[in-house]
Amino acid sequence: MAEGLRHFPSSRVELKMVKIAVGPVTESDIFLAKNVGASVLAFNVGVDNAAVTAAAHHGVYIRIISVITYAYLFTTLIMYE
Repeated sequence: MAEGLRHFPSSRVELKMVKIAVGPVTESDIFLAKNVGASVLAFNVGVDNAAVTAAAHHGVYIRIISVITYAYLFTTLIMYE
């Protein structure tokens, strides 16, 4: 999925991937996102309770996406290009 997003052609959206990892979203992921001004996209993984608390405190947006949602989103974005 990351590779597909990395090569997604668009002049309207800028995508910079700061970290790609396997496993649940952690508090350190939230701190990284806060420090670089990013949002967190989590594909088919959970989010630690400490990460939820940190995200709320620091205003970091977390979006949990299922693979099915990603496939629909990707298809929809291609259709609008």
